[in-house]
Amino acid sequence: MFPEAKDISLFKKESQERSQAGMGLVGVIFLIVVVALLALAMTRMLEVDAKIYSYEILSLKAFYAAESGAQLGANRVFPPTGVSACGNQPFAFTDPAMSSCTATVTCAPVIVGSETYYTVESVGLCSAGDVEARRTIQVRLKR
Repeated sequence: MFPEAKDISLFKKESQERSQAGMGLVGVIFLIVVVALLALAMTRMLEVDAKIYSYEILSLKAFYAAESGAQLGANRVFPPTGVSACGNQPFAFTDPAMSSCTATVTCAPVIVGSETYYTVESVGLCSAGDVEARRTIQVRLKR
């Protein structure tokens, strides 16, 4: 007489499963994109950090070149033995770590009253490719 009643909840489950089909794929693709962007950002940050570090090392080498030049200039003004010389002179470094560096030393005597002062200025220059660092040190010496 009456047709058999079907369970309506089964139809709802089937329709929900059909409407959610492929949602897992969208979630996985979204996750892969987010992880890829994070990896790309981290790689870029590491590249920038490496570049900054290399600039810092080059700058430090230029400072040491200038400091060495100032010491060599002071040694020429007040030599342990021999005649004092105050003049301009470039220095090249033979150490492999400093081979890309030079120091240009200038010296100028100034007489104030009866005192002679020497101003030794050393400019350290280091280059690596198209990047160059320059540091200047000035020393005032009194005899």
